Amino acid sequence: DESEGEVEGWVQAKRKALEEAKDVLDDVGEDFRTLKAVQARLSVWKQRYPKSYKEAYVDMSLPRLLAPYVRLETLGWEPLEDGQTVEGMEWVKVLFEAEADGDDSDLIPNLVQQVLCPKIKVTLSTSWDPASSGSTGRAVGLLNDVLIYILDAAPDAAKALCNEVVTALSVELDRHSPALALLAGGDSPSRAAQSAGRASFLQCCKIVRNAAAFREVVSPLALQTLTMEAATRERLLPFLQAVRAQAPSDAAVLTKLLLDSFPDEWHHLPALQPFLSFRKALLGDR
Repeated sequence: DESEGEVEGWVQAKRKALEEAKDVLDDVGEDFRTLKAVQARLSVWKQRYPKSYKEAYVDMSLPRLLAPYVRLETLGWEPLEDGQTVEGMEWVKVLFEAEADGDDSDLIPNLVQQVLCPKIKVTLSTSWDPASSGSTGRAVGLLNDVLIYILDAAPDAAKALCNEVVTALSVELDRHSPALALLAGGDSPSRAAQSAGRASFLQCCKIVRNAAAFREVVSPLALQTLTMEAATRERLLPFLQAVRAQAPSDAAVLTKLLLDSFPDEWHHLPALQPFLSFRKALLGDR
C-alpha cells in the first residue's frame, strides 16, 4: 500500500494536472474551443451542405473528433465518488440535443465506449472495495448507468466491464485464502491464526453478499460459480468443517452468516447443496 506521503503527492499531482487542463484549449479559436461549438458548426455544415458532409464521412469520424473534448471534461471524474451520472454530463446533454435534431444516434454510445469504459474498468479494479456495501452499491449504480448506453451498441465493452466485476471479486476472495487455509488445513493454529481466519471468513461473507448485489447486471451464473464454487465449496466450507471439529456452536453462527449472505432465490441451486447439507448435519449436532 502507498504511504501517506505518496498519497499526498499523487493528490497534489492530480490537482495540478486538473488546473493545467483548464487552459489546454486557450489558444484554440472560439469555434473549436468547446464540444458544443464544434457540434454547432458540424450541424450547420450538415444542414446547409448535406452532400459535402456525407462525402467527407463526417459521421464516421465524429467519435474520434469529439473524444478529446469528452476526455477533457471527464478528466477529474471519479466514477465511484462523484455521484455524476452519464446522463448528467455536459457533453451528453449537448449531443443529446443534437440527436433530437436528427444527428447520429450512435454517437453517445460510441463515446461512452471509447472514453468512459476504460476509466470505469480501471476504477472497478483499483477503487471499488468488494467487501464494502457502500462502495458496492455505487459500483452497481455505475454499471447500471453505463450499460444503458453500451449494452446494445457495444456488447463487447459491456461484457468487459461485467467480467471486471467478477475478476475484482475473485481477487478479493483470493486475499483471504491463506488465513482460511490455516485452520482448514487440519493443523493446530495459534489463537492469532484462528482470529485471522474468522475475520477473513466474515469478510468473505460480505464479498458473497456484495457479489449477489450485481445479479441484475452481471451474469448470475458467473456470480453463482464464484460465490458457491470458488468461495463456499473450495474455501469457506472446509473452514467451517474445521471450526465444527473444535467449536460446533461457533460453526453454527458462522454458517448462518454465510447462508444469509446468499439471496433466498439461490438457496435451491445444486452448487449450494453441499453447504446446505453441512448446515443440516450441523443442526443435527445440537
